[in-house]
Amino acid sequence: MLCLAAGDAAWAHNCRCRNRGVMFELGQLSCLHVDGTSYLARCEMKLNVSSWTKIQDECPITQMIRG
Repeated sequence: MLCLAAGDAAWAHNCRCRNRGVMFELGQLSCLHVDGTSYLARCEMKLNVSSWTKIQDECPITQMIRG
């Protein structure tokens, strides 16, 4: 499938990224684990291909607060 990088055209072709078997829509964030390191990335279009773009080192940590 050819995905065009021209804004709405990419959305029309249902371009998505995959991380650990889960599909992500363009613009969504995910924590990627590569070669023993983790980082936060966003699903984006680059040269007509969906790709992960690094947003920050390490991934945010969520904690459950017990009351």
